[in-house]
Order: sequence, then C-alpha cells, then structure tokens
Amino acid sequence: MPHEQTELLQASLQNIVQLLGVDGATCFLDESQELRLVAQHGLGHLTADQFTTLLDCNKLLASLAQPSARPIYVVCSGASPTCPNCNCALMGYQTVLFTPITHPAEAHAWVMGSIVLYSKHNRQFTPTEEQIVVMMSQQLALTLERGRLLAAERIARAQAEVLREVGNVLNSNLEFPALVQALLEQMGRVIPFDSANLAMLSHGRAIVVASRGYENFGHDVNGLELRIDHFPNLQALLTRETPLYIEDTATNAYWQNDLADATHVRAWIGAPIRVDGQVVAILSADKIDPHFYQPIHVEMIAALANQAALALRNAQLFAESQRQTVQMHVLHQFSRRLTGLMTVQEVCTAACQHACEELGYNAAAVYTAIAPKGVLVRQAAEATSAWAAELFPPDENLFLRRAFSEGQPIWQVLPTEQSPLGELAMPLVVGHEVLGVFHVSKVWIDGIAPSEMDLLHIIAGQLAIALEKTRFFEETTRQAQELRTLFDLSAALRTAPSVNDILNIIVLESMGAMKCAGSSVMLVGTDGRDLFLRACYPENPIALGTRYTFGHGIVGHVAQTQRPYTAPDIFRDPLTHIPEQDRVRINAARSSLSVPIQTQDQLVGVLNVWFTEIHQFTHENEALLVAMAEIAGSAIQRATVLATLEERVEERTRELEQANTQLQRLDALKTRFVSEVSHELRTPIANLMLYIDLFKRSQGKPDRQQRYVDVLEKQAARLGALVDNVLYLSRLDLGREKVVLTAVDLNEVVEEVLQAQFVRAEALGLELTYEAKSHALASNPWQEGKRPFQVLGERNQLAQMITHLVTNALSYTLQGYVHITLFIDSPKFLCLEIADSGVGIPIGEWDDLFKRFYRGRNATELNVPGNGLGLAIADEVVKIHNGRLDLTSEVGVGTTFRVWLPLMRFM
Repeated sequence: MPHEQTELLQASLQNIVQLLGVDGATCFLDESQELRLVAQHGLGHLTADQFTTLLDCNKLLASLAQPSARPIYVVCSGASPTCPNCNCALMGYQTVLFTPITHPAEAHAWVMGSIVLYSKHNRQFTPTEEQIVVMMSQQLALTLERGRLLAAERIARAQAEVLREVGNVLNSNLEFPALVQALLEQMGRVIPFDSANLAMLSHGRAIVVASRGYENFGHDVNGLELRIDHFPNLQALLTRETPLYIEDTATNAYWQNDLADATHVRAWIGAPIRVDGQVVAILSADKIDPHFYQPIHVEMIAALANQAALALRNAQLFAESQRQTVQMHVLHQFSRRLTGLMTVQEVCTAACQHACEELGYNAAAVYTAIAPKGVLVRQAAEATSAWAAELFPPDENLFLRRAFSEGQPIWQVLPTEQSPLGELAMPLVVGHEVLGVFHVSKVWIDGIAPSEMDLLHIIAGQLAIALEKTRFFEETTRQAQELRTLFDLSAALRTAPSVNDILNIIVLESMGAMKCAGSSVMLVGTDGRDLFLRACYPENPIALGTRYTFGHGIVGHVAQTQRPYTAPDIFRDPLTHIPEQDRVRINAARSSLSVPIQTQDQLVGVLNVWFTEIHQFTHENEALLVAMAEIAGSAIQRATVLATLEERVEERTRELEQANTQLQRLDALKTRFVSEVSHELRTPIANLMLYIDLFKRSQGKPDRQQRYVDVLEKQAARLGALVDNVLYLSRLDLGREKVVLTAVDLNEVVEEVLQAQFVRAEALGLELTYEAKSHALASNPWQEGKRPFQVLGERNQLAQMITHLVTNALSYTLQGYVHITLFIDSPKFLCLEIADSGVGIPIGEWDDLFKRFYRGRNATELNVPGNGLGLAIADEVVKIHNGRLDLTSEVGVGTTFRVWLPLMRFM
C-alpha cells in the first residue's frame, strides 16, 4: 500500500479513538485475497501473537458481515454467540465494534476491509456512534478505491511504458537471432523469472532457440526439441491459444515434465506467440517458488507475447525483404553468369556451379531430354565434396523421370548416412514443353522452405529460358553447319574422279559431321543380295571386301528395311549377336548409327558411323546422316554411270588406237620391207643379169657357159635364201600378237637342230658338242618332274633361232670347236649357251650385230656367204618369247652367245 494511504488510515483511527473515547482501533484490508493489518492506534503494546489473534477474529467477523455489510457489536466474554472464540478479553478488552469497509456506490457492496474499535469497558455504542463509524468507513472506502485506482493507473502506465520500451527494443532488432536474445533480456522487466526460453514451433515440435537462467542450474536448453504431444502444458496452451500459468508444478495435472533441465521449476507461465493468425512460438518463464505467478502475470506475459508477435512479424518482413534482396542478387548474378553463354553444355555447367557456390547446395546437376524419345541425359554436374558427388542420380532415374513427366517439382529424403539429406528435382519448363530436370541436394533439417522453393522455381525458369535460347542458337548454328557440311560434301563429290575417291570422301566427311570415332560404307554387290565393305576409317585393308547379307545384323537390317537404325549399345542390341569373349576382338565400336544409301529407285549401300563408347544419337544426327547418304547415293550412281561410259569409251578408244597403231606399223613394215628388199635384191639381180648376158655371148664356148651356169645357180640360191629370210622376218613382224605358245622341251629342239649341223661341222673339221646339265636340278628345287627344260614357246621359231646361232658359230670358226650348253640359270630362267673358238667379234660391232642386213668386217675378210638376217631373226624370236639374247667375244679367241628364256612354271 502506498505510504500516504497508510498515514491517512492511521490519522483516521486516531480521530475515531479520540472522538468515541475507545481504547484502541485497527484497520484490516483485503489485499490479493489475503487479509492484512495495515494500521492501528492505541494497540502498540500488543505482541505479534496478540495481533495474530486479532487477525483471526477479524477474519471471522468479516465473514459474518459480508452479506449485510453492517457493523457487528461483540462482547468479549468468551461466550458471545457472535464470536464464540473471541480472546480479546485476555488482552483486557470487554467490547468490540466491527465495522466493514464497503464501497457505498456499488450495487452489491463488497468488503474491502474493516475498522475495529476496542474498549476495555463494557460499554454500548449508540446508533449515532455506529453511524459515525459507518460513515467514516465509507469515506475510507472511497479514499482507498481512489487510491487503488490511482495506483492501478500508475502501474498500468508504468507497465505500458515498460511494454512500449520493450516493444521499441524488440522492433529495433530485425535480425532473428538478435531479436530472440533481446526478447529474453527484456522479459525480466515484465515477468520475473528464474529461467525462461523461447521455442519456435515446427512440425509438432517446440525447438528452443533462446534461453536465460538455465545456466544457473547447470543446464543448457538451446537447440532442445520437445515433442508437443509429450507435454500436456504445451498442448493445453496451443489448444486454447491463450496464456497459461501453473501455480505449483508439484500438484498441477498439466505439468508432466521429467526433463532434467526442468527439475528446478515449481511455478510456470507461458504464452503463445501468434503471427498472421497462426501460433509460431511459445514464450515461457518459471520460478523455483510455487504460487509465484498470478493472473496479473498472465496479463503481462500476454502483452509481452503480443509485442513479441509484432517484432517477429517485423523480423519476418525484414527477413523476407532481405531474402528478396538476396534472391534478386542471386538471380541477377545467375542471369549475369548465363549471359553470353552459347552452348547447352556451358549453360548447364554454369547453373550447377552457381547452385553449389552461391546457393549452398552440396550437389547439383542438369539433365536434358534427348529427342525423339525424350531420354534424360546428364549435361553437367557439380559437387562440393566426394560424398556429395555420389548423390547424382543416373540417367533415366525414376525420380527424375517422374518430375519430367509430371512437370512438377518433387522432393524426397535420400537414404544416406549423411542425415538428413534431401534431393529436389525441378522440371525445366518453357511454355508447355519440359526441356529437362534441374536436380539439387543438400542437408534439409525441416524440409524445403516455400521461399527456397520459390527461388528454385525462378532459377529453373531462367535456366529453362537460357537453355531454350542456347538450344535455338545451337539449332540455328547446327543447321548452318549442316548446310555447310552438305554443301562441302556435294562440292567435293562433284570433283571426285572415281567411285573409290567418292567413298573415301563420304567416310571422312561423315566422321567430321558426326564427330565420331569411325565410319564405313558398304555397297550392294552385283547380285543385289549382299553388301560389301568398300571404304572405312580408320583404314583396315583386311576388312575391305567383308560381306554383309541382307536381313542379317544391323547393316543387313538397314539394307533390307531401307530405314535408319540406331544402336546406342551394340553389345546389347537385339540385332547383334556378339559373344562376350569376341567383343574385344571386333573393333572399338560400341554404338552406331546406320542409314541406307539410296537413289529414287534403288538401294546403293549403307553408311555407318560409330563411337567407342555408349552414345545416344539424336534425331538431328540421324537427319544429317540421312541427308549425307542421299547426296552420296546420287554421287555414287553418277560416278558409276560415268565410270561405265568412260570404260566403254576408253575400250573403244584403245581398240581404235590399237587398230591405228597396227595399221601404222604395217605401213612402216611395208615401207621398210620394200626398201630393204629392193636394196638387197638389187645386187643379186644385177649379177644374174650380168652372167645371163655373158652366157648369151659365150655361144659355142661350152666350158665358159658351164662356169656361167654355176655362177647363176649360186646367185639364184643366194637370192632364194635372201627372199626366205626376208619373208620370215616379215611374218615375225606381222604375226607377233598371233603366235600360239605351247609347252616346248627346249632340250629336244636343240637335239633336233644339231642333228643337221653335225655333218657340216665334220666337213669343216670342227668339233661340235652339246651338253644339257640336268644335274643342276639338285640345286634348283623350283623345277620338278621329267622335263626340267620346258618353256612356253613356238617350236618352229625356237628351232629357227637355234639354227641361226649354230650356223653363225660354224661359219666364223676356222678351227677348234663349237660347244653348246643348256642349263637352268636361276629359279625362273634357263640358259642356252653357244660358245666357239672362232675369230671373235670386235667390240665396236656388238651394238650393230643384231640389226637387219648387217654384216661385220669378218664376213668380208673371210668371204663368209650370208645376207645379215640370221642374228636379227634369232633376236626377234627371243623377244617374242620374253627372253634375252646377248654375247661376249674376244678377237682371236672366240665368241659366246647366251639365250635366257623363262621356264614354263613362271610364265
């Protein structure tokens, strides 16, 4: 009670005692439902126990006066029916007048307290005296009520000021961590506590985010999570959504808390904090004293909770503003990061890096759909650690496929030891088309927040637009490149001189266009049922000519259906049947794309490109290769037609050239023949004419005529031999291409020729010998059988050649020998050697020796008959038989002619 009210009551009691002549007076007031002595006069000599006795009597009398609010007169004899237990007489008092203090303006007066007069004499109080006391009590009641109202007003103003100051402090802290700390710091100004905390609500749990006082009891509750369904006091508070206080935790049914952190709590009070109509937090305080908290504290904590709600709302708005600012900054940085990127790969890589570096994700990846089947393929990925790199889902993952198919983001918890981990698949949508999926993963404590989902929505939208732009740019660039590729291919094929050149160009150009590891072209064979490998790169000469049957394998399937075929994994393709152990022996191909090469009316072949790894071919890849195959088909057909025409023209030209050459050669031979014959026949004919004239003039002279006849016979024989040789040479010239060669045993031919020459050699006194060295076969295993000297030739020409060489040797050997040897000179040739001990041939005549009609100086000196055609005939025969004729000679020693002819086995 304020001091001034106490002084007022004290003065009022003193006046009453003096006015009525009593021995003492007390004033009891009901404060917070507890009756207390607030003033007395004339009773200072009493002890504390005696005052307690007076208090007990006053409580009894107050209960009796409550219904009527009238004064009560008591005789302190110990036997009063009004106060049967009154012990005032023991203290020397005989009579007591109890007057309740009531508010006179109230319809139902309520007892605020009492004024009690004590007299040591047995006296009666007159009605006037009683009325005086009643009026005084009423005046006191009015005074006390005004005082109470003034005090309440001062308290309310003070509390309002405190709350205003607390509100200012709270609202000045817009950062959430600073706000919750300030809230608990200011809470002590409003609600006394030994310990207090603020818990945020999340998914059925109350999570302590700030606390005070627990450290004094050896506890730390920050971060503590409480399941609300395990705490009845929290359940009741949230159900009512109003403050709740517990006077004594030891006896209250709402308090069922077995936490070690709450063992000191005997009185507890809490209030919900509502933001936007929803309870988001609980503010609570406690004391170690039971019955500490009263309804006034409920009002105060409710007001504080309201201030906290406003501050939290402001903090949320500030956080939202900050988040939006950060979000705008992040989006701006992301937009700048994507600006200028021209390829899908670059855009996807930048998005993944931004998600990990700026947004705090552990892993991020972008998957795009590959037309025409919409297969999801990872374009880029980024991870902050080795374990995070394991979070990337594989291509065509069901989680990704669901987000792609439904066009909606999907979040789920990852089954990993790094808990709690989550992953989010965000579809990349432009208009009504889903381009792919943006996948992120990180540690999510409470799942993904709506604000984070909104940010990812915007980022995914920007990424999708960037992908669409780059895809459009890549598509435009790709189409331009494809047109350039097709133009270059067409230009190169137009200038290619042959089909093989065309095939090589197709192989190299298709590899460049597809950026693949290899390419090959198979053309349809003449039978129209098989294909044959005609060109490939990398080059593999052994594989060229490989046959592919229609309807068998990938190539045969494409040839039969005349439709493109893709094999992302050759080893798992249903059209290939490759045993596991044979796969490494085939080649490095793992995936392939095959298209038919065809013209408007027929299949030309198959064009195939391949990669060394599993590869997903796009619809654009297939379309480009089909276009290249169409150009290739036209070029191959055109080149084939031109090649056929050129072959026919070349063949006809060759025939005409051969005919013309033959005519020219025949004309030259004719001219030469006429010239040579006219020259060579001139002398014999002149001699004939001379001796015929002499014969005519020698009539009657038989001896002389006989001599002339002998000369004429010799000249005629010479002329006949000359004509025979000239005609033979002419036949050789004219019939070189018409000679029919057969198997001839040269040993037999030599023996036949020598049979006719032995007689002449004997007549000339010369030794003519012949040796066929068949024993040489032992060192020449290339020749087998009984005819080791067999050649491919014309028998009569070979005999003529041998005859001229032997005759020439006998003619220029005056004495000695002519030795003939036949032997195998090498694995491929045999040699006929004619050696003599004749006069020899000067080296200066060697070059002219095989010319027609040439006769050396020895022929003149020795008067050897002949016409200079023998060696020329021998040389022509050797040439016809693809052989070689040469000589070695030394004047005065002899001459050796050697003829080399190929053995029949090697012709």
